[in-house]
Amino acid sequence: MLCKFGKTNKKVLSGMVVFGVVSLIFGIVFANSLSDDQRSLMMLAGMFSGAGTGIIAVAIFFWIRGKVLSPEKLKQKAIEKNDERNVQITRTALTVVAITSNLTFAVLAFVLMGMGYMVPALIMVGCIYLQLGIFLIANNVISRKM
Repeated sequence: MLCKFGKTNKKVLSGMVVFGVVSLIFGIVFANSLSDDQRSLMMLAGMFSGAGTGIIAVAIFFWIRGKVLSPEKLKQKAIEKNDERNVQITRTALTVVAITSNLTFAVLAFVLMGMGYMVPALIMVGCIYLQLGIFLIANNVISRKM
């Protein structure tokens, strides 16, 4: 998607910039409305500002990249990205990430329960069930399409 610089990509990049600016402004306004003793909320406001800045930077990077690279080079990158071997490598890597995140959530749930933090532990268990549900739905949808 980001290898091609067409109308769709311009819309995506524009949306990223708008979302990033909104997040950045929200974080700044939110931080200015807090008192100094609200440290956790100040950190949350900083996370919004940082995430907004990061999204803007990524959008600008891809915009510049699309302007600098020639259309032939962009087309070649798109072909390489859609190569069967590269698609299989990406799928395998994503499978490893999914398994690792499930195991991490499970370990964190046990650790948090052992420390007496029930609500965060239940949130982790909820995330495990959410991932399982998304997997089952995606598996059924993709199976029907193939």
